[in-house]
Amino acid sequence: MYLKATVVAVLRRYRLTADHTNMKLECKVMLKPASGHLVRIEKRNEDVLIN
Repeated sequence: MYLKATVVAVLRRYRLTADHTNMKLECKVMLKPASGHLVRIEKRNEDVLIN
């Protein structure tokens, strides 16, 4: 439960982006990137957080 709350708190404050143009896929039971994938974390605009 604490992990979920932590993930939600991070995702509310940051935007995750990734470049998927050079991604090579590997077909197994699950489809996933063959060589891993870099994800960039950007701080969200504070105005978005205010309801």
